[in-house]
Amino acid sequence: MNVDIPTPLIDEPVRPLILVGNGAYDTAMLAKFAPLGPVVAVDGGYYGCRIAGITPDLLIGDMDSVAAEDLIDARTRMRVHPLAEQDSTDLEKALCHIRAPAILGFGFLGKRLDHSLAALSVLARYAHRHRVILVGSDDVLHITSGHFKMAMKTGDRLSVWPIGQVDFARSSGLHWPLDGLAMAPDKQVGTSNKAAAEMVEIQPADNRQAAYAILAENHYLEEMLSCLLAVPSPSDAP
Repeated sequence: MNVDIPTPLIDEPVRPLILVGNGAYDTAMLAKFAPLGPVVAVDGGYYGCRIAGITPDLLIGDMDSVAAEDLIDARTRMRVHPLAEQDSTDLEKALCHIRAPAILGFGFLGKRLDHSLAALSVLARYAHRHRVILVGSDDVLHITSGHFKMAMKTGDRLSVWPIGQVDFARSSGLHWPLDGLAMAPDKQVGTSNKAAAEMVEIQPADNRQAAYAILAENHYLEEMLSCLLAVPSPSDAP
């Protein structure tokens, strides 16, 4: 499924884009990765940016989590794009108005389970359009429907969680191989698999089928980002 997006408010051709939401994350990690590219605060993520000493390039969302006086101040220091509609989450609103070869999302996991589940739902719908890594307090999460390859330390955890029915053609470097396995949320899942080699590779049988989530410890953020930036962006697909 291809998801059409309007003309992006930020169209970054080379660098990753950093999204900041209102959930839980390591402020020091945000401060480390924020200089890599444009920063977009999503509604209440404005305050997380302020705590980290970061001035976003864009503030977007329905603004129900930003105090009126702070919104007035924000308009003097950054681009502000309010979106009043309530049929989508603030994460989806942001994804509909940005484009980049990879997106790092801080603050979309952790605080509230319903918000975390909503974020996973959005990423599953946009997996063919955006490459997003969500950064939690302990884990990084990437949802894809295609090939995945990443260098890892032997023995480190790598969970593979199907968002829908996913048939895997093959894998390499995993302690429990995925070769020929069919996974689904109500059937077999791949919680707490682990690397059995220095390179892990996963190939689904069909890139057009349902998406699956890759979860690793958050110290793999830099490596996962490098892997995503090394291949053409889905945003470039026709």
